[in-house]
Amino acid sequence: LARRALRAGKHVLVEKPITDSLAGAIELCELADAGGLTLMVGHVFLFNPAVRAAKGLLESGELGTVHYISMRRTNLGPVRRDVNAAWDLAAHDISIASYWLEAAPRWVAATGGSWLNPGIEDAVFITMGYPGDVAVHIEASWLNPRKIRDIAVVGEARMLTIDDMDLGMPLRVYDKGVMSSAPAGVADTFGGFRSQIREGAITIPKVPQTEPLRAECDAFLARINGFADQIAGGRAGAAVVAALEAIDLSLKNGGRQVGLDEVGA
Repeated sequence: LARRALRAGKHVLVEKPITDSLAGAIELCELADAGGLTLMVGHVFLFNPAVRAAKGLLESGELGTVHYISMRRTNLGPVRRDVNAAWDLAAHDISIASYWLEAAPRWVAATGGSWLNPGIEDAVFITMGYPGDVAVHIEASWLNPRKIRDIAVVGEARMLTIDDMDLGMPLRVYDKGVMSSAPAGVADTFGGFRSQIREGAITIPKVPQTEPLRAECDAFLARINGFADQIAGGRAGAAVVAALEAIDLSLKNGGRQVGLDEVGA
């Protein structure tokens, strides 16, 4: 449908993931480029106000160098029979991590389990390596008793968390950290370890209560009218599909580390 619309000269907003293959995603991007058309992907969490606020904090340098990001997206259902939990759920988190880090992962490694439908993972546990030695871990499952939408970003200077189930105060910034060594003269004891911990204030930034889906649609219209913001553009969507293909390859090969170049990214 997206291909037909682009060939007819129409701008396209297509739901995530943009396609079920990297080759198909590249084809759509090339069609859009050739026709001078807007191609956008419905990675709606990129328009989540807490995710956008966190992006601002990262860009300001308030967190310092990012060490790692931990992401959990779980619930009991809905169970899919056409794609696994990575394609259905982790696609959101891959798009968020790549948006924050302004890069695609270099490699992925994934394990999971298929308990309800053979060959379709109900839960996946993914580790991705990004430029700058940033590690990203994702747990995605539709076979979990709790609905969790939780992210932690651990930086050198500060840390932040997002709890998307907390509609009123989803974002928190922690002025906490660990010094590389204990102060001079402190023995290698539990007390010495505690002296390395920096315990600062917890800040709860005000996050505007905007509707992500409306913001996504507004961004699509703005882009058609010449606005330059390329968040959730076709090529960013293609990069997510490349990561998902690499995750599938890792799942099929016992969780081995798979470089994105192995799937043609």
